Amino acid sequence: LDPMITIDAFGTVLSASDSVERVFGYSPAELIGQNIRILMTEPYRSNHDGYLEKYRRTSETGIIGRTREFEVVHKDGHL
Repeated sequence: LDPMITIDAFGTVLSASDSVERVFGYSPAELIGQNIRILMTEPYRSNHDGYLEKYRRTSETGIIGRTREFEVVHKDGHL
């Protein structure tokens, strides 16, 4: 199955399915409590907290309800 990760309004991982380990190299327990930025490449990693802050302030989003495809950083560092 595809990995499923849920985050809160600050980007903190709240839950992760078992399949995240197969795809990202992190066990669910390793991701829970981390900021989702851990999986992001630049410039998304540096900008993500700002995107979430804008969403909390304005309720405007650039991603919710849209399909986006991007690379992520595996635990071992490869994309």
